[in-house]
Amino acid sequence: MSEPASPPPSAPSIWATHVLIPIPWTPEQVLAVLEPLDELRETVVSLCAGQVQDLLREQQRVDHAAAGDDHSSGDGSF
Repeated sequence: MSEPASPPPSAPSIWATHVLIPIPWTPEQVLAVLEPLDELRETVVSLCAGQVQDLLREQQRVDHAAAGDDHSSGDGSF
């Protein structure tokens, strides 16, 4: 039997840690960046809007409960 293959070395991160933004931008550069960002946002919202709304509602509920602002107890206190 052969020895098991050793694991591959760690791959470098594919995520950028810094984004350099030149200043000033021309109007054409701004438009070239904003158009695909707008399209990306529209696509993500159309795919995930319900999930995001549910998460935001849950986070607000937890935040209110943690702050003692949970008025759903029904005792009439504020």
